[in-house]
Amino acid sequence: MSKNKLIFGSLLILITFSTLFIISIPSIYSENKAGKIEKEIITNFDFLQKEEKNYVLLYFGFVGCTTICPPALNEISEIYEKLDKTKFSFYFVNLQEDTPPENVELFVKVFHPDFKGVYLDKENITKTISKLNVKYAKALFDKNDIEHSGFLYFLEKENNLFVQKYIYTTKPFAIDLIANELNKIEKGK
Repeated sequence: MSKNKLIFGSLLILITFSTLFIISIPSIYSENKAGKIEKEIITNFDFLQKEEKNYVLLYFGFVGCTTICPPALNEISEIYEKLDKTKFSFYFVNLQEDTPPENVELFVKVFHPDFKGVYLDKENITKTISKLNVKYAKALFDKNDIEHSGFLYFLEKENNLFVQKYIYTTKPFAIDLIANELNKIEKGK
């Protein structure tokens, strides 16, 4: 094996493990089994302006993701089925600006017919992920792939603005634990 291939292979392995470690840090330091991190951030996202329900779940991924999104969206669908759908909405926010907008809605509806897909242009992706500190990066070797965290964000409406309350980080998602917790929050209001 040539020296260049060995260095390149070692570098690739190092980058892969570093990315996985960085993505898993929140769940390592979380104090509960659901990997819940409490973090209040007031949002004013345009795509939530017409939302009438009091609670929103957000997930950031991309159409065509084959590794992180499908299992996470299946788990979120199971969580969503255990919630009062008259009070909760789910939004999938696409992180890839070159995706045809209509494909975002089609993609997310595969996982649940009530899910809403959000297409944002590059400027609005940057604003949204900066506000919530969402981590993602273009993959090194495949321009159509994105390395991203697979976290579930919980927002609650306060004074006609949505406030991020929690981020659920543990993989796979603790379906029953998260659903029970969200139902308690809703019933406590």
